[in-house]
Order: sequence, then C-alpha cells, then structure tokens
Amino acid sequence: HGRNAAFRTELAVKAISLFLAAGVLALAGCSSTRITSSWVDSSIAGQRYHKVMVLGITEESGARRIFEDEFARMLKESGAEGVASYLRIPADGKREQREIDAAVSAAGADAILTTRVVRVDKETVVTPPTPIHGPVPYYYSFYPYYLAAWPIAYHPGRISTYDIVTLESNLYDAKSGKLVWSARSEAIPSPEIDEESRALARVLIDNLAAKGLLPARSK
Repeated sequence: HGRNAAFRTELAVKAISLFLAAGVLALAGCSSTRITSSWVDSSIAGQRYHKVMVLGITEESGARRIFEDEFARMLKESGAEGVASYLRIPADGKREQREIDAAVSAAGADAILTTRVVRVDKETVVTPPTPIHGPVPYYYSFYPYYLAAWPIAYHPGRISTYDIVTLESNLYDAKSGKLVWSARSEAIPSPEIDEESRALARVLIDNLAAKGLLPARSK
C-alpha cells in the first residue's frame, strides 16, 4: 500500500509539472498571428484587385521566396491571382523603381502588396509557483511527502521569454502607385517559415477580402 500510494503521488506531481509547462506554452502561443490595426482608402469603394504582385521586403532571400510563394498560393485559393515578385525580380535587396514597374507590368498585376518587419519585442510570461499545502493525505507519510516536495523545491515557478514580431503590410494600386490599404500585424515567430507565412497570409487575405479589395469568393 505504501509503495502504491507513493507511486500514485509521484505520478500526480509529474502531471502537475507537465500541466504547468503546457500552460506556459499555450499562453505564449495564444496570440498566434493577428492584425492589430488596418486602414482602407474609402475613396476606392468598389475597386477590387484581381492580380496582386507580392513583394517581401527583407534581406533574407529564402524567407522572401517562401513568403511570396505561400501568399501567392493562398491568394489563388481566395479567388484572386498572386504573383511572387522574385519570379520577375530575382535579385535581392533594394531595387530601382523602373525595374519594379517593368516587373509589375510584365506580370499584368493590378496591385502590389508589400510586407516588412517593423520591430521585434521581447515578451515575458511568469507562471507563479503553486505550492501544495496541507492537510493532504501524503503529508502524513514520510515518503509520499518526500516525493511531492522535490518538484516544489526545484520548480517554484517558470519564466518564459519569447519574441513578438510586428509587421507592416501595404497594398498599392499598380496603375497610380497610390496606397489603398495598410495593416499592422503581430506574430510569434516559428522555425517553420512556411507555416508562419501561411498564418500571416491567411489573416491579411481575410482582411483584404473583408474590406472588399479582392474578388468575391465563389460559393
């Protein structure tokens, strides 16, 4: 009986520790990718864009290509057409306006969507300790109490630090060069750039569609 009780106590303590760890991870990930603000030019009411060139503004060529590919693919799924800019402008870094204009014209795009990182902030989540207070059954036997006391003694709480990336996305009319839509978004970065790109594309495309800037989705 004593050993069984001790074993059950040990399992319970491990479960509590795992629950706390999972809670911190869930809290860190709950924000996911979201739009914090957006604006649309009210003077273009009724204007919908059917072919959008996607331009990621970054020095990281791999990240740029993955982002542009994912965004273009998801635009197509939404009923519009997307063009990854690197297919027309393969060189990385800042380009001359005439080069961009020529690429947009050759692609037949009627809008240009840009996205860049504005800043990266550090966020900290503190999970306070949850000490076990008596009277509870295992306080009255030495070994069950001994097992329960270790996690509390060595894991009084958790501090988790993670990054939050703020991004800016703009949509420009290709013919006039005028800004017609802008949004700020926040994301918790992930090692999986393709998944992160899809999450960002999803919230941005949903917002563009809600603002009436993309073709109506077929039912």
